[in-house]
Amino acid sequence: EQRLTDGTISGDTIIPYGGLYRVEIDIDMVNESLYSLFNGNNPNANIVVRLALIDKATNYNPLYELPFNGDLSNNGLRNNYGVSVNGDEIILNDIGVIGTSYGGALKTITGLFDDDLIELEKEVVFAYDVLTDSVYYLPSQPTPVEMSVTNNGGTNVRAEYVLDGTGSTTPLQKDWRMTSSTIGNATCYDFENQDKKTFTDSRLANGNNVIKWSGLKSGTITLSTVFLTPKNVVDTLRVTSANNKTSLLSYSTLMNATTIMLNNYDSKGITDYDSLSGLFNRIENGEMCLSKDSNQMMKIWWNQEYLDNLISEIGSGNSSSC
Repeated sequence: EQRLTDGTISGDTIIPYGGLYRVEIDIDMVNESLYSLFNGNNPNANIVVRLALIDKATNYNPLYELPFNGDLSNNGLRNNYGVSVNGDEIILNDIGVIGTSYGGALKTITGLFDDDLIELEKEVVFAYDVLTDSVYYLPSQPTPVEMSVTNNGGTNVRAEYVLDGTGSTTPLQKDWRMTSSTIGNATCYDFENQDKKTFTDSRLANGNNVIKWSGLKSGTITLSTVFLTPKNVVDTLRVTSANNKTSLLSYSTLMNATTIMLNNYDSKGITDYDSLSGLFNRIENGEMCLSKDSNQMMKIWWNQEYLDNLISEIGSGNSSSC
């Protein structure tokens, strides 16, 4: 970049990568008798700045090329600065600064918000596609749920629940992990006398979700999962047991008789999980993970270990651990 005494700037170069650069500055003084870059309020030198890439940043990812600016762009009046967001807005921090569309930005991306339960189930909360300059924005809150199923000797056992609230008509299917069982000695068995650890429910025509067994084994097994739901929806999502063989458990503050409200963070007053800075806080705390090295697609997703810890916090511990 070259800056002359008449105020003109030429050779403006966008830095190609975030990383370590060698910086060379050539200063050609106009009045060499003045030991200052300025003569009063006027420039006293022609300046050329050259940057040479030494090495890309460690664990480089495309976020280095997204200079989200918030209010620093002076509401879009500052040219060649920041990121313009077309499409859906992106919340940048917990005080409500939002990435929006404006002219003259250094970079323009497309924001794509999604709160569909099937998409949230994939556990990704943020993704940036470099090739299309698209940002996928899928904020979610995790609510752990434990489901106990008891068989007293019947041949057909059903764990059954109903999902209600905003977005519940989406045919969501959940994976449940067996966390305890009273069946079997050395290991945990299900009602079909199988050493099976994961079960996937299915959506019935009446809207209920169910897991079925045809075995004869008596006892109680406990299955656990984490529901990922949007923030502050109009009608809070909730699950309710749908037969007398099924009981549900979560944090006491979320339970209302046989119903569990799926708004764990909202109920605790945690509000920043839908902002970019909030996501970074969760990465720092180990609750989320970030792609370390991705030249095309960068993702932020829920850390499975953190989700497992949430499940352990609500565990009833009434039988052998699996």
